[in-house]
Amino acid sequence: MASTPLRRSSRKSQKGIALVITLVLMCLVIFMGFGVSLSARNSQRVGTAFKNQQTAFETAVAGLERAKENLRLQRFNNTSAINFNTWLATARNGGTLVASNTLAGFGTTNGTDNATTNTPFLASTALDGSTYQVFLTNDNGEGVQAATDTNDTVTLTSFGSGPNRVGFSAVQAVYSIPANLALPKLPAL
Repeated sequence: MASTPLRRSSRKSQKGIALVITLVLMCLVIFMGFGVSLSARNSQRVGTAFKNQQTAFETAVAGLERAKENLRLQRFNNTSAINFNTWLATARNGGTLVASNTLAGFGTTNGTDNATTNTPFLASTALDGSTYQVFLTNDNGEGVQAATDTNDTVTLTSFGSGPNRVGFSAVQAVYSIPANLALPKLPAL
């Protein structure tokens, strides 16, 4: 008979353990769910930021391509040779040309605001919610701040911003016209 009371007391001490274990497991599941949702939210933010930056880059490249096409059309639509001196004087805007690596402050512009006195070659242009702005300066050989061009070579710097002015990118290219540019000969008929 002595063994019966011991069994009953051990059963009485284990009655609430199932409730405690259930509550602990529920808390663990809730915390894990909360962590997963935070991780998914952060991943979405990173993905959106990457997309905006990529859009800004592509917009800056589009601006650069448009500027190169404008220069090409000027060259082939005029009978006289292209003259970068006029464009450099316009870009200078009565002051001095800003070096292209500090042009528009790299951070004080977002593709639509010009933080310098330089006049953009292509003013702020909207493109599917993004914007770009292109500047023309002299090439490194003559000094980027020189207003006189003698070698028919200039530097184009394009700034782009992503949708809603989020994301920023700068792209630069050197544009040169060969000195003796001859049109190809057409075949005889």
